[in-house]
This record gives sequence, structure tokens and C-alpha cells, in this order.
Amino acid sequence: MSKERDTMARDLLDGMAGSLRVLLPAVVVGFALAAGAWAMTITQQLPAGSVFSWTGTVLGVFLGMPAGAGGLLVALPPTLPVLGLWALIYAGAAKLRRNRAVEAVPGVGPQWTCAAGFVLPLVLGALCTGLWAPLLEPGPVGWARAGIVVCSAALVGLRPSPPAGWVRAVDGLGAGFTEVLGRAWELLRRVVVALGGAALVLIVLGIVLRWNSAWDVVEQYSAPAMAAVGLGILQLLYAPTLMAFALAWITGAGVDLSGSATGSAYASDVGMRPGIPALALMPGQPAGWVPVLAAVVVLAGMFAVLGRRAWRDRVDWPVVGTTAVLVYVSLVLVAVFSCGGVGPGGLARFGVDLVRFPAFVTVFAMAGVCLGRVAQVLSTKAVED
Repeated sequence: MSKERDTMARDLLDGMAGSLRVLLPAVVVGFALAAGAWAMTITQQLPAGSVFSWTGTVLGVFLGMPAGAGGLLVALPPTLPVLGLWALIYAGAAKLRRNRAVEAVPGVGPQWTCAAGFVLPLVLGALCTGLWAPLLEPGPVGWARAGIVVCSAALVGLRPSPPAGWVRAVDGLGAGFTEVLGRAWELLRRVVVALGGAALVLIVLGIVLRWNSAWDVVEQYSAPAMAAVGLGILQLLYAPTLMAFALAWITGAGVDLSGSATGSAYASDVGMRPGIPALALMPGQPAGWVPVLAAVVVLAGMFAVLGRRAWRDRVDWPVVGTTAVLVYVSLVLVAVFSCGGVGPGGLARFGVDLVRFPAFVTVFAMAGVCLGRVAQVLSTKAVED
């Protein structure tokens, strides 16, 4: 029994040590950004201690928590830094897994003990940040986002063996279900990458076709040159969010741009919008041919099946059905980070819809996957004949 306790303690400490190696660079980056912000406001003679509270605010925002002051609450997280923090946690977890080289043992074994040790300091750090930083107002959504970032990155990086209950449940579904699930994960990754490519294509088309409208927004500022730099940095921080906006707009799920404006390729809106150039890429009155661009999303789904010869042999209808569920769940998680207020009044409603966005984008993407599967079947029959 003593040996088992010693082994468990060692596994737990290994996980905590790996977690601390993630926390240190995250805190350093947060402190550096907070110190830079304090230096830019040095004329206001703010106390130097503000740097420490701002560090917590930066880390909380990177976890997806809403932040604000003076009645201004920004609940839409900057998704590029959020992805950066996710990648940092994932890299730390993956490095820990490689260093330990733990054997795949089902159930609550060394891997799960190590995973608990890795996640615990991160969860405690997130809790302390959300409760201590005065500018943060986490709320249920903020806590949920932080939990998603920490737990998903840690589990994907550590890849612990599934619990015994999960193994029994999978075995009960049939011997082939494990293989179907594995192929569905592969197809999910390809669909996600293809959707990202489709979003970039749509954004590039928007820049080409609506450049003058976007530049008109910049010229409304008193110093257009400085505004262009500042807005460029802001839009870069929200680049993944803008990609989600592109998919929501072209599929008809819609993007809430204020309390009175909802952008969609299938409807007109004349409401007020925030002064962001990227939002001007979505015309208030789309031309009749614009909905045709939704074919880009369908083609992305087809590419995920037919892009390479090796992919085609690993896709069948059970894999397609399982992938549809995984794609929907993934898009729900994307939607959680792509909505939230950006100010008071009408700006308290902003971003994609938590219900329509995952449903609409899944339908368009999986329509392409189904078309790819049909083309694969027809091609196989033609060869056999």
C-alpha cells in the first residue's frame, strides 16, 4: 500500500511540475503586457501595484473571461491570445506525456493521476485570477470558457487512456465502433481545417470586393493612419472570431452586430455597426448572387473527403454520421468563444448565435462531406463496372 501511495504521489507531483512549467511563461507574458500598458498610462500616475492586478486581468481575458470598468464590459474574448494560451498548455502537456512515456493502462491509473496533478494548479490559477483581478467579471460564461481552455488543452496533450467505464461502453457498441470513432476524429480534423480555409477565402473575397467600404470606416476616425494601425492590431487579436463571423454570415446563421443589426448573406440590415473595418466587409444589402458563395463551405466539406486518395478509403457512412456529431459539438465550442457584448446598450449583443451558428455551419459542411462520399461511391462503382 505504501508503494502504491508513493507511486501516486510521484505521478501527482510530475503533473504539478509540468503545470508549473506552463504557468511561469504565461504569468511572465501577462506581466510584460500589463507593465507595458502601465507604462503607456504613466502620465495618469497610477500606482505601480496596478501592474499586478492588470496581470491577472490579462490572464483572465486570455482564458476567455469578460472584463470591464466604469460600466463598460467586454465579454467577447480575443480569440487569438486564447488560442495561444491553449497551445501553451497543450505543448506543456504533450511534453510531459513524452517525458513520462507512461504505458496505456485503462482506468484511473498513473496517466489520470498525472493529468489531475497537471490540471489542478491551472484550475486553481484560473479561480484565483477570476476572483482576485478587480477588472474581471467572469460569470458562468467566463468560468465555462476558462474550463474549456484548461481541460481540453490538458487532455488533448496528455492523451490519458480512457476510463474503464468508457472502454466497456465502447465495447458494448461493437468491435467496429472504435475504428469508426478513430476515422471520424481524422475526418473532423480535416473538416475543421477545410472550414478555416473556406473562412479565409471568404474574408479575402470580402477585402477585394469591399475594400473601399472598409477604408471609409477608417477615415471616419480623426487620425486615420493611427486608427488603421490600432484597428489592424485589434482585428488580428480577433482573427479566429472574424473567421467564425464569415462562416456564420455566408451560411445564413447571422452575426449580431448590435442590438439593431444582424448581418447575413440572405437578408438586409440597416442598423448601426461598430466602427471596425472587418465588419464593413459584410454588406448591409447583399447582392442577389452573394448566397452562391455558400458553395465555398460545401466545397470545403467535399475536399475533406476527396482531397487525397488515402482519405477516400477511410470514409464510409457510419464515419460520416459520427463526424457530423463531432463537427456540431466543435462548432458549439467555437460559438461559445465567438459571442459576447462589446459595450453597453445595443453593443451588449454581439457575435454569432449559440444555436444557429453550429447548426447552420454543420449542415453546409456535412452536405459537402455527403456529396464527397456519394462521389466516392459512384467512382468505385464505375471502376468495378
